[in-house]
Amino acid sequence: MSKKTELQADLQRINYLLGRSHKTQESRSGTFRTFARVMRETNFGIHCAAQIGGKHLQAFVERRLASGIASRTIDKEMGHLRAVLRHIGKQGLADNPAYSNRALGIAQGSRKGTKEPLSDAEIRAFQERAERLGRPDMGAILEMQRALGLRELEAIRAGRSDTLLRLHRELTERGCASVMEGTKGGRMRQVHPAVDGC
Repeated sequence: MSKKTELQADLQRINYLLGRSHKTQESRSGTFRTFARVMRETNFGIHCAAQIGGKHLQAFVERRLASGIASRTIDKEMGHLRAVLRHIGKQGLADNPAYSNRALGIAQGSRKGTKEPLSDAEIRAFQERAERLGRPDMGAILEMQRALGLRELEAIRAGRSDTLLRLHRELTERGCASVMEGTKGGRMRQVHPAVDGC
């Protein structure tokens, strides 16, 4: 294995050991690729997670901030790196106030969303365009997302006929339905129609 990929391989090995949902592992994997790349670009010759020190964390954050990466993203990436540090027994570094987000210059980001829901006219225009393209299912998926508050993957997976029949039956009988496929972490959740909750 080349020295160029040793750090990334070690971080990916730890990623596997840390477990969690597929999406979390995928997100951590991206962070570890970026961290290994930044360490190469800044000429830090570290080859394994055990060699990560405060100066490496500092250099990583400085590079990410200089690249214009959002503070919420850097906050998440630092959470991934701290999980690695705790896993390998470097709790002192992970919890050191000198390397906290505030000390590293990561602004506290807002979790308040900025997205606005589509208007009726925008949804209708999208559905008409999808029909012209021979993809009326795309318009139906968008309508399901809106009507039940489904995430994109949930709506796509709910498009099967047996699932649609089950959702219809549950909504008719109880006024709410269970979504099982495409959910975050594979956890079942209850969804309610935009009008008339249960």
